[in-house]
Amino acid sequence: LAAPPPSTAPTAVTESVSPPPAEEEARRAKALVGRRGTATSMLRPAGRAEFDGEPLDVVTQGDLIPAGEAVEICEVRGNRIVVRRVP
Repeated sequence: LAAPPPSTAPTAVTESVSPPPAEEEARRAKALVGRRGTATSMLRPAGRAEFDGEPLDVVTQGDLIPAGEAVEICEVRGNRIVVRRVP
């Protein structure tokens, strides 16, 4: 069976409860980019890092970064948080 076409009619839920996903994503990206933290696991290239007490799943730009190294968020693409080593 084919999926029904998406509804384009505005509803109370879509207009008043939450902003459109693109706006929310842009706001989150702006808030995260530039934050510095520490790798809490080996980033090969994916792993975990902590930023101001908040643990996040992150990925590097391709580098291997050992746990304990300082990292900085340089890009957010959807749910993908990209970090680089802080010199």
